[in-house]
Amino acid sequence: MKVVLTLFSLILSLGVMAQDATTLLRSSEEKAYTPKQKGLTDLVVDIVNPQVTNQLNEQMIFGHLKEVTFRLYWTSSPERVAIEILGLPEGFREIKEELKAATLSRLESIIPIPIEKKFQGYKFRTDSKKPKTVIATDPSGQQAIPEFEFMFDSENRLSKILAKKPIGEQETNFEWLKSAWSEPRSHVTKTSTKAQHGPQIVETESTTSWQVLSGIGLPAIVKTITKQKLNQKSQTRPAERTVEEVVYFKNYKVNQSEAMKWFLGHAGAN
Repeated sequence: MKVVLTLFSLILSLGVMAQDATTLLRSSEEKAYTPKQKGLTDLVVDIVNPQVTNQLNEQMIFGHLKEVTFRLYWTSSPERVAIEILGLPEGFREIKEELKAATLSRLESIIPIPIEKKFQGYKFRTDSKKPKTVIATDPSGQQAIPEFEFMFDSENRLSKILAKKPIGEQETNFEWLKSAWSEPRSHVTKTSTKAQHGPQIVETESTTSWQVLSGIGLPAIVKTITKQKLNQKSQTRPAERTVEEVVYFKNYKVNQSEAMKWFLGHAGAN
């Protein structure tokens, strides 16, 4: 009987821990700004990354390119997203699909993905020894990162993500700000990431500048500076390399049904 009661207590406590984790995660979502909350339902935006154009010109695959633009289409109901590329010659389908896939992650700068959805497949729990922290573990053992820790500030906003890799850790910190257009929620202004892989240290700092269109705050520029340091015993000073990337979000069309029209026009496209 004692064994049964002990087992029942364990199952019950695990259930409470999972519930507490869900409560904390959803509370953080309520604190974080998203254009959806301000009524965004239909969006078209041009994403321009000059670094991509420069890299393609260096590779000389398409000849000399003036400017490559990624036009992103998004609707909320049904939720769908598509990208078309402007400024490239016909053909080269495989390369274009790779470029589209790489650009798709930029949507998260506009519409954040909830943690529970982004880390689907992980099991979430809390730890009484770590307040304001949610631990996510991979029960399948198939993920490249088996465990994450999500830490929240006094306002339940996500302040830090600690990715626990088989070798080393990666830490990402978030800075938040409340603006008139985001009230009562906060929006991210800066993220800083530090990761160590053996002798190599990679530090990334990303800042977002915002603009307001139709009462909705949307990113205008995302600037990312990446510093790589390589510490080797044979060197008196570590080798360093800095790369800067600036991504522009232009020509927004907000709630004008332009994305819906595009999807309807391409409903039969391959």
